[in-house]
Amino acid sequence: MLPYLCSWGRPAVLSQSPADRISAVEDEAVLVLSSLSKDRPDDINSCVVIRSCILPRISRLVTDLDMDRNAQFRAQFPNGADRIPGEKYERRIRHIELMLQLVKNRESFGPGFWASIAKWQVQTYQRYCTKLLEDYINSTRSMSESRDEAKVFIGTLEKALQRAYALPEPDEGKAQLSDVFFIRSIYNDPDVRALVASERFTPEKRLEVQRVAEELLRQQPMFPPKCYALQEA
Repeated sequence: MLPYLCSWGRPAVLSQSPADRISAVEDEAVLVLSSLSKDRPDDINSCVVIRSCILPRISRLVTDLDMDRNAQFRAQFPNGADRIPGEKYERRIRHIELMLQLVKNRESFGPGFWASIAKWQVQTYQRYCTKLLEDYINSTRSMSESRDEAKVFIGTLEKALQRAYALPEPDEGKAQLSDVFFIRSIYNDPDVRALVASERFTPEKRLEVQRVAEELLRQQPMFPPKCYALQEA
């Protein structure tokens, strides 16, 4: 539960094209960044969040949109930039809008709010690691000819799972904005990274894993549904 929810109002940009929405959120991020003080610790943390998390995701969105403009959509439609379906980018834009709203409204919430989000994030990551391990065990159960390799993979995932469950609980009395902007990915686990970089992975398979890791990275940091309810209020 998130006991500190308040009403912000949903950004009035739903009728805009994806390009206009991305441009608007980028302008707002730059504006918020310029308003932060270099002398306040809270503002310094917010600056780090914007520079290291929000702006890179906006930049990637711009790149992906440009690729759509210059490839299939431009070939299909004379005005391809205006005909790109908004739902293709809706989830990612809303994610960035939410992150920016959290930064802008950070002083409206107490440590308990940030702690509840951070706890949900840790638990979500733990469930993801658990499911990945279980799915891999089930998918390789009948592969008798590759049991040795499967054991290596399972051992690596088990170590990653142990690290996930060893993550500290957020401090209910001291949690802050920056605590909900940690990036948690099993593909950043040192043992998993070492395994993917090893000769057990062909270049093609390694590239496939990298693509999955990149897609997961775009979704990070994840937020509970009730955070998105703030935008709907």
